[in-house]
Amino acid sequence: MALTRDDVRDMREKLRLASQVEGFEVEVGNASFNATEVTFKVTMRQTGAEKTTERDFQTYAFMFGLQPSWFGQTFLAGGHAYTITGLNRKAKSMPVLASRGDGKVFKFSAETVKLHLTK
Repeated sequence: MALTRDDVRDMREKLRLASQVEGFEVEVGNASFNATEVTFKVTMRQTGAEKTTERDFQTYAFMFGLQPSWFGQTFLAGGHAYTITGLNRKAKSMPVLASRGDGKVFKFSAETVKLHLTK
């Protein structure tokens, strides 16, 4: 029997539930698979430890004229609420990553974020 996307989704959830380790937060990320094998990205972080995305945002925000404290802040744009979740240092025109309530991630310019967070 060949693996399907639905099989992989089910496995991801089972892996997430089975990988509860005291003192750690577990994230089961993207998967790659073929007909007979699946590989997941699994990240384990000590509970309460700062995420790499947060640390990177706070370290490099100054390069784009952003405030390090803006990580995790929510702003409204185009009738939707977005929460700042990261920074792509290589993307000069749209470096700010922000997620919408449905989990979809969008890119924003630093100027757009500054406009909405400094009102």
